[in-house]
Amino acid sequence: MFRLKKTILATALLTSMAPTASRLAVAAPTGAELERLLLAGNLADSEQKLAAMLASEQADDNVRLALGSAKFLRGLERLMQSLYRYGLKPVQPMGMPIVRLPVPNNPRPEPLTNEAFRRIILEFVRDLDAAEKTLAEIDSADVRLPLHIGLVRLDVDADGQASVDEALWKVLARIMGPRIDQGTAEGFVVALDLGDVHWLRGYCHLLQATCNAFLAYDTQELHDLTAQLFFPTATVRYEFLKDGTGNLWENVGDIIAFFHLMRLPVVEPARLTKAREHLLAAIEQSRQSWQAILAETDDEHEWIPNPRQKNAAVPFVQIDDEIVAQWGKVTDELELILKGERLAPFWRGSKKQGVNIRRVFEEPRTFDLVLWIQGSAAGPYLEEGEQTSPQFWRETMRLFRGQFFMFALWVN
Repeated sequence: MFRLKKTILATALLTSMAPTASRLAVAAPTGAELERLLLAGNLADSEQKLAAMLASEQADDNVRLALGSAKFLRGLERLMQSLYRYGLKPVQPMGMPIVRLPVPNNPRPEPLTNEAFRRIILEFVRDLDAAEKTLAEIDSADVRLPLHIGLVRLDVDADGQASVDEALWKVLARIMGPRIDQGTAEGFVVALDLGDVHWLRGYCHLLQATCNAFLAYDTQELHDLTAQLFFPTATVRYEFLKDGTGNLWENVGDIIAFFHLMRLPVVEPARLTKAREHLLAAIEQSRQSWQAILAETDDEHEWIPNPRQKNAAVPFVQIDDEIVAQWGKVTDELELILKGERLAPFWRGSKKQGVNIRRVFEEPRTFDLVLWIQGSAAGPYLEEGEQTSPQFWRETMRLFRGQFFMFALWVN
């Protein structure tokens, strides 16, 4: 009887300890372990492993942040792989969005059609959406992920494994020049936190807005006559467009043609509605990002520091209370403009009328760059009402000491 009681007691103790042992066996990975996955050089594999972690008992918001980051980086990698596949020029005469990404020269590119390019953009939109939705599930204020972001490797040539030469810092160096090197990349650490979660979500929305605006219009004619500016072997209407010597005058002619052909009929108007919604969502994420940033009490490798934090990943950047307050006013003003509650100034005619930007998105017409410059394209959207103040924007430029646009790109 005594032995039976001992057996029952031992069994009960082991049973009560089992959940604890199980929890210890599947403890959430540390930040260093998550960083190693992101720096392993195979983002597709890392994404799968992180997704498996999230589906298991190892799930926590740090894993979710790592997975959302992996999805974003994987989307960027897939985009660059596509640009490489079709032979994007390493050096171009114009720094247009998307096609200004630095990819190495492809000696055997495939001919790019307009349909193929639109599929590339659509796939990027889907990748951004997947990343944003993953990040949107994070609700912990204590989320944290240290990351040597420059050491992330992208498999740009799609050979199955990202090499050291495909490190993100080398990609950035092609854009920013010799200011970035191996030593800089190894010392550049960002401690991602809740503020950065909202920052990255905001960038996902901003990029989706840009891509949806592009997809809303018919770009066939533009592609057929000027795609060779960016993809030398693209499928274009006349072969002689690809057979030039690439001298200055040929480039100038193609560039003039590119802007001349910026007369784009609307084919998917719903995408412009989506673009506006994404812009409004980006503004909301900016607000939430700053709310989280201003609440921080730590000070460690901050991507965007608050005025009290000095240990910033970008050491030469300083943010003060006045800058933060003005940025809040800027986002408020942009939201009012996007909602049509405040009009954009019109540069011709009566100063009583302004452009209703909400209607530009919701009542789209053929986009004609020249007519927008001339003013005629704005005619259908002119209204009388309260306009955004030129004085407000002059004061903003003064406070940001001429660096407003750089600041806006940085903080989103």
